[in-house]
Amino acid sequence: MRSSTLRILASQLVTKGKVTTTLAKAMEVRKLADRLISMSKQGSVDARRRIRAYLDTDEAHTKVSVELAGRYMDQQGGYTRVTRSKRRSGDGAQLAVVEFVPSERSKTF
Repeated sequence: MRSSTLRILASQLVTKGKVTTTLAKAMEVRKLADRLISMSKQGSVDARRRIRAYLDTDEAHTKVSVELAGRYMDQQGGYTRVTRSKRRSGDGAQLAVVEFVPSERSKTF
């Protein structure tokens, strides 16, 4: 899959909170988003530079480095989920929604 497509989808996922795309792209974006959040939790300068290389907007970079890293600090992976959606009417491709899961700290039992 093209890296530019993944970068755009990852940036949209970070800024908007969820994105709808085909199932194959959704699985790849989920992997990339989980990796970016894991890198941002390290907090090093190298990690911030690698995150900036993937995301195309400063808004997305800041949100990953500050907001999402803080939200998932106590969690070890599983930051996003992929939910199957309807089929696209034009070509029948299986669509899916990628979104961030609530953090373990925000869950109430």
